[in-house]
Amino acid sequence: MNKILQKFISLVITALIFSSLIKADASQSNFSTITVEIIPMYSTISMPNLDNLLNTMKNNYINNNYHVSMQSPFSVVDTELAFNFLSSYIPGLSLSMKAGYLYIFPAYIHAKRGPQTSDNYNYEWDNDFTFSFIPVLVGVTYNYSIPKKPFFMSASAYAGAAVATTEWTSKFTTDNPSWTQDEISSWNFTNQISGMPFIAETNLGLGVKISKNSSFQIILGYRFAYVNHLSYSYDTSKTYSGDLKTGTYAMGITSNSIELDFSGLLAGAAVTYKF
Repeated sequence: MNKILQKFISLVITALIFSSLIKADASQSNFSTITVEIIPMYSTISMPNLDNLLNTMKNNYINNNYHVSMQSPFSVVDTELAFNFLSSYIPGLSLSMKAGYLYIFPAYIHAKRGPQTSDNYNYEWDNDFTFSFIPVLVGVTYNYSIPKKPFFMSASAYAGAAVATTEWTSKFTTDNPSWTQDEISSWNFTNQISGMPFIAETNLGLGVKISKNSSFQIILGYRFAYVNHLSYSYDTSKTYSGDLKTGTYAMGITSNSIELDFSGLLAGAAVTYKF
C-alpha cells in the first residue's frame, strides 16, 4: 500500500508542476485560465471473470462438504484531482488532465468444514482479494453556460492508463494432528497480481456557479477499463498430499493469468476553483 501511495503522490506532484509551468507562461499560450477540481465519485464494476473464478472455487468447496461464504467486488469509491486549462480562443473549451485513486470493496471466499463421520477434524480456507486502481488521464472538457442563469452544463472525454493491482491471499488451517507442518496444517500464500490497462472515460455534468472563481456540479459518466491480462504466480516449490497438491485446490484454477474488468457507471460531484 505504501508503494501505491507513493505512486499517487508522485502523479499529483507531477500534475502540480505541469500546471504551474503552464500558468507561468499563460500570457504567451493558448490557455488563459487554470481550474482545479476535486471529484469524489461512486461507481459500479462488473468482473465476470473473477465471479467465474469465485464460483469455481465455491463449487469445489461445496463438493467437498464445506460451508461457504462469498462476496464479489461490486462497487468503487473514487477520488480524483483534475486540472483544466481553459482555451483563449474557444469559450468553454479546456484541455484536462487528472489522476485519482479507486478504493474497490474487497472480494472474498471463505470455506469451513467441521467434523465429519469419516473425519473428526476442522478445516478452513480463507481467500481474500484486495484491489488498487490508480488512473492517469488526459482529455477535453466543454462547459456551456446557460444565459442569464448561474447554471452550466459540461461534457468531457478522457483517455489514459492505470496502475492496476490485486492482492490475493489464501490461507488454510486444520486441527488434524496427522497433518504435519510440512504437509500444510497451517499454510498461506499471497500473490501480487498487476497490470497497466488502457482506460477511457466520458462524463456529463450539471453545475452551478457559487462565486466568480468557484462552482459545484453533479457528474454522471462511464469508465471503460478492461484489463485483459493480469499475471500472477503461486508457490509450487512444495507438493502436498491429496487435493492440496500445488495449492490448486485453494484457487480452483491452474493458469497463471486472470482478466479483470474495472469498467462501470460513474456518479459523483465536482468542486471547481479557478485561479
